[in-house]
Order: sequence, then C-alpha cells, then structure tokens
Amino acid sequence: MENNPTASQTDEKTAGGKLNRLTSDYRLVKKSNLFDPVFYLLNNPDVRVADVDPLRHFLRHGWKELRDPSPGFSVSFYLETYSDVREAGVNPLVHYLRLGQAEGRQRLPGEKARRARRQFVPAPAARRKITLRSAFGYAKVYGVQGAVRKAQEKLIPRAAFGHPDVTRAMNLIPSVVVSRSEVWHEPLADAEVTVSVIIPTKNAGGDMLPLLKTLRAQKGLKAIEIVVVDSGSKDDTLVLAEQFGARIVQIAPQEFSHSYARNLGAQKAQGDFLLFTVQDALPPNETWVRDMLQVLQQNEVSAVSCAESPREDADLFYRQICWNHYNFLGINQSDRIFSMPEKKDHISLRQNAQLSDLACLIPRELFLQYGYRRDYAEDLDLGLRLIQDGHRIAFLGSTRVIHSHNRSPYYFLKRGYVDNLFLSDMFSDFVLPRVTLDELIPDVTFTYHFLSELVGQLEQLSLPADSNLFAEAMLRAFAGAGTQHYPASLPTLQDAFLDPQAKELLLHLMTGWGLNKAGKAYTGFLLSAFQGYANITMAYVQNTYEALNDELLDDVKHCLHKAFCILTGAYLAYCYRTGSAEDSGTMEQLHLLLKEGV
Repeated sequence: MENNPTASQTDEKTAGGKLNRLTSDYRLVKKSNLFDPVFYLLNNPDVRVADVDPLRHFLRHGWKELRDPSPGFSVSFYLETYSDVREAGVNPLVHYLRLGQAEGRQRLPGEKARRARRQFVPAPAARRKITLRSAFGYAKVYGVQGAVRKAQEKLIPRAAFGHPDVTRAMNLIPSVVVSRSEVWHEPLADAEVTVSVIIPTKNAGGDMLPLLKTLRAQKGLKAIEIVVVDSGSKDDTLVLAEQFGARIVQIAPQEFSHSYARNLGAQKAQGDFLLFTVQDALPPNETWVRDMLQVLQQNEVSAVSCAESPREDADLFYRQICWNHYNFLGINQSDRIFSMPEKKDHISLRQNAQLSDLACLIPRELFLQYGYRRDYAEDLDLGLRLIQDGHRIAFLGSTRVIHSHNRSPYYFLKRGYVDNLFLSDMFSDFVLPRVTLDELIPDVTFTYHFLSELVGQLEQLSLPADSNLFAEAMLRAFAGAGTQHYPASLPTLQDAFLDPQAKELLLHLMTGWGLNKAGKAYTGFLLSAFQGYANITMAYVQNTYEALNDELLDDVKHCLHKAFCILTGAYLAYCYRTGSAEDSGTMEQLHLLLKEGV
C-alpha cells in the first residue's frame, strides 16, 4: 500500500516550512543594520500605540504599506526599481539581505550598493546560471515553489512560460526573538522554605475566599505565610483574612499606592521568599507556588512571574490585549528567561524586563535591596532595575494564574493616557509625536463616525459567518476610508457601547473642537492607529474562533469601542506633553481627571 501523505499532513509541513522561513527572516533583519526600531516607531505612531514589536509589524504589514525600516533602505524605491521582486511579492528588505546586496542592487535612489560585487544587469537567457548557493538563497526568499519558478525565469526566456504567479506574502510571523533562553523544569523534592504571599486588599468581597483556600492548600513547601495589606475595607475582607491565619497590616486609604502597600507587606513578612499577587487572582493548582520556586532555583534567576488566564466571563477586549501582550513578550507558547538585551531601545527593554504583580516570586533579601518604586508599572520598573544590574528573570507561559477584569471604555481611555505618560517618563527614546487638540479632536470625531459605519457594516453580515469572512468585511470597511472628508456634524455616541463617563468626556471634547476641520479632506492619524488595533482584533478572532455568531459579533463591537477609547487616551497624553500653549489649561484639567484611579 502506498504511503501517501494526507492533505492535513501536507498542510502541516507547509505551515512548518513557512514558520521556519519567517523565523529566519526575523533573525536576518534583526541582525542587520537596516532596521531601526526607534526610526520605525517615530515615523509610525500607530504601531507604537498598538504596542506591538515594530520588526514583527514591518515583516507582517509594514513593507506592504511601503513603510521604510530605516533611513538606509527605501521599500518603494526597491520595489519600483526591481520588477522581479515586485512581481514575486516578497519583502524587499529580506530580498536585499539574502540576494540583492550580493547582486549589487541599490537600496536607496542615487546611492550605489556599498558591498556590491558587480552592477546588477539581468544576463541574457543563454548566459544565465543557477549555482547551489543562489538556489538556497532563492529558496529562502521565495520558498521552494517560488525558487523553482525563479530558476525557470533565469534559465528559460519569459515568453516560454509566461509570467510567474505572484507569491503572496505570509501573515504568519514567528514569536519575538530577544535576549532570553528556554526555562528548565525538573521535578524536585519538597522545598524546606517558607514563602510569604503579599496581597494588597480593599473590599475584596467574594474573590478572597477561593484565593485564601488555594493558598492554604499549597503543597511542597515548609510553610506559606499570608500577609494582607488592607487600605480601608468595609466588607468582610479582614474577617476572612483572620480566619485563614493571615498577618494583617492596615493603612489609611489615602496612604495607598501600589508600591507602598507591597513594600510595607514585604517588610512585615518573615518568609525566605516573597510572592506578590492580587486579591482577585486564583492560583491554578495546589503546587503553583512550588512550581514557580523550582523554576527560580533550577535556572539561577532572581525573580519569576507567570502569565494570566482570563476568567470565563472575561470580555473579548481583555482576552485580546492579554494575547497580544504575551505575543509581544514571546511567552504565549513557552517559558522564557530574560536578561539585559544587546539593543537597549525601549521595545527591547520592555520585552526583557517584564515582571507581573499578578504573580511575582523573589527572594525576600533581594527584594528588600530593591523594593518597588513608582505609583504605576512598578513591576516593570523592578524588572528593569534587576536586569540592568545583571540579574536574570523568568516569565512563565506554561503556568498561569487565573485573573481578569471587565473594565469600562472610560477606564481604557484613562489607561491609554497613563500608559503613554509612563513610557515617555521611563524611556528616553520613547518619542512622542507633536499633537494639538485642534488636530486631534476632529480626528477623534472622524474616527468615531467611521467606527459607527463599521459597526453598521458588520451588522449586515449573515451569521453565523466564517471568521475569515469577518476579517474580509473589516478590511473592506477600512479600504478607502482615509480618502474621505471630516464630518460636518458630531456623531451620535452609542449608549450600548460607551459608559456615561466616556460619553461625557468625548462629547465635551467634540463639542469644543470636533468640527474645526468640517468638510476638509482627511489628513489625520487616528484612523491608521485604530486600524492597527482592528488588525489585532481580526487576528485574535481568526486564531480563536471558527465562526462569528451573534454573541461574538456583539463582543467585537464592544471591543472596537474600547480600542477607540484607549487610542484616544494615548493621543491625549501626546497633547499633554507636546501640545500648544493654548491647550495647556484644558490639558491640565484633563490630566488630573485621567490619571486618577488607574
């Protein structure tokens, strides 16, 4: 009987080959001096706001949109100059690095290739040769089938076989490759150590009981100490804590900050190790703490965090941003060890310095040397200081704590604002675009009009619909949207998708500046950034669901409104830092409002 591969096996091998090729492309471009992440983010603020790896974005979308990777390479020039690259549909920078540079092709107009071996002139058909080295090069750039077509193109006159089919660029991009290594796991005997679990609390309600029960049931340790730092609970939080033998530390509500509460709990703790978590987290099993401790001990790392699995009732936007963030860190499919990267731009540092207060295990003596700082993103700040001092830290994707929040659009508007202020404070290369309210708010008005139209178009889908059809509908909606004009009337803000606080703030802004560009051709930037978030939504839906039903469509509409709000908040942060003197009074009032309670 013949042993022929099935269709699924063939598809599996093809997908594996694409992934290997894309991984190779990522490493090739990253090692070259022709991709500058700071340049790319500065010139593409939508990529920065979307919080994705700029190189991944360039390989997946950017080159198709003619975005240049650095001042040293022009995508549009290369594609216009070399028709074979354009017709093959391959990434021009990858082609240049694998083949074009050796062939003497130019990467910028008016500039000769620096390491050219010869001027590139297509040889007559009779003189064309295919060497083993060039064959491997063609296979890496064009794939096996594309390499065969390329060989035909080289060896046979074009008229003999007609134009080759265009090889579509792949949308699959490998996990980010940064300065890290795999985590080693090996079962060990019970650890003769005490772990102190630090939990800041306030009116924890029913969330505390399953957390306390699971902590008390932990196995494989000498002891678990629970330290609760409470900032004014009025419910039975402290009664429950006492029942489970917790050490209770009380502070006034006005004293609370994320850093202060945790630092105080660490000072009162008596364990050998500290495990920071939150009042509404749920450990996944009875060996959770020991598993994290063994990773710390076996891999000679200084701190260990783990990812979160959203609860069953988590909304689409929360699940999506978790998925996208862990893709950014490269831990959705694996555990990682992070250390100081060679490149010290803010993207690389964030990828390699991430710890999480949802679950952060660290030796007590080491933590007391560092402590938490800042009122926001104190966990990232701690991770950054650790790797700067030569420590290694681990982040686990295989072990996950159960946790999520279904937040309002107004919360995400504030979150987008605070996130970008924090990043600009922490990283000197996080460059903010210069934006004024007179420019931004008409753009907000335009983009919300578009969002309302997009929702209407999605509601026309015949459900259930294949998730790929949903993605096609989204792409159609964005096509040509940027060629429209600013609206002459304010949009109707939808009660179904915006909470009262978000509506009130957006309406206030739109009433003041929203129609300042009415009737003019659209020249804004928010729509492009919004499409970046919509692309993440499409990718998540396609990755997770086979079909779009009524319930999922409703989730998508809510998700897109929260994406709109987080982007509006981000650009308001840019206004606060770079806006005009005329905006200062308004932005100071907004600043006090938006930074509160996040």
